[in-house]
Amino acid sequence: MHAPETGPTSIRMLMKVFLKALLLLAIIYLLLACKEDDKNCPQGQMLLDSFSDGTTTYVLGTDGKAYSQNADGCQFIEQYFDPNFLNSNYLVKGSSIYQYANATELVKIRQHIEENFEGYTKFVGLFMNSITDTLKNWNDVVLQSPANPSVQDYVALRKCLMNETCDFKDNRIDFASDPTTVTNTCLKFTSFAPTPSMVTSKSSIENAILFVDKADEIWYQADYYVQEGFPTTIVDLENKWFNLSPGIRLIFDDQQSLAVELKYGPKPYYRQSEVKKVIFPMKQWVRVKVYFFMDEGSGGKIKVWQDGVEIINLTGKTLPTSNSVQTNLEIGITATARNTVMFMDNIVFDVVHN
Repeated sequence: MHAPETGPTSIRMLMKVFLKALLLLAIIYLLLACKEDDKNCPQGQMLLDSFSDGTTTYVLGTDGKAYSQNADGCQFIEQYFDPNFLNSNYLVKGSSIYQYANATELVKIRQHIEENFEGYTKFVGLFMNSITDTLKNWNDVVLQSPANPSVQDYVALRKCLMNETCDFKDNRIDFASDPTTVTNTCLKFTSFAPTPSMVTSKSSIENAILFVDKADEIWYQADYYVQEGFPTTIVDLENKWFNLSPGIRLIFDDQQSLAVELKYGPKPYYRQSEVKKVIFPMKQWVRVKVYFFMDEGSGGKIKVWQDGVEIINLTGKTLPTSNSVQTNLEIGITATARNTVMFMDNIVFDVVHN
């Protein structure tokens, strides 16, 4: 019987076996660590928001990643926003905020919009034709309709309308005489009911160079005349940097009364009191005034007036998240489920930065 071999060859073989075992343990550790990381939801300073829709809990991290949460942990859903969207798109100079129009040019953020639709000779005259065209209030039009149901369709329509190489197909926006005072000019929005495959129909104009931050105050006022059908929503304040453009909006409930909804998460809904609910009349001018104090928690404020009478005065969430910046003001028939004709006039919008 021979003694165990202990020469250089044997030592090298033992070292190879040891290193392979060590490498295998390292791989197992990393796999387990990754699996554990997948289970761990954002916590502490990494947690931006969480909410439930009644069946599923959703978690949003400060890195912009959204998850669904269950007993086993968190499952990644999507990159909800770019965590660097502020630095990538804005520049602050003193009290002024600028948005990058491209790599070298800046456009100053609007804090005030006032529009009475007088003095225009054609539809495209409403819209900014360059980033230096600071006298105009609007830079986009949305005409989602049965003839233009997809984003690709109505973007193509918008492009040819702005180039004046085509005309409206079904949904349209026109300068028109006031239904009650022919010497006054207002804007007429026409929208056809969506087809069964569509979510909604739209006929609206938009300003997409705003900056509404946490603790800012919003004042909005406009005159409305609903001639036919009825809109679902008439004002949307949205965040174009977050998926699906969340934000607060002025809507009508199923009784044709004004209400407010935050289009985000469980969609908090701010209604009029059932005891004192005011119906929105048709075929007469109605002045609507709105005030929002922007907050992602219970500190938000919501006030609505109809013809000078306060119909909503509530507190609650008005901002999707603490880092959300509302960038777009969309007005007109911002959504409808039926054939609708509506006039608008005398729009005033102000942002008060605090």
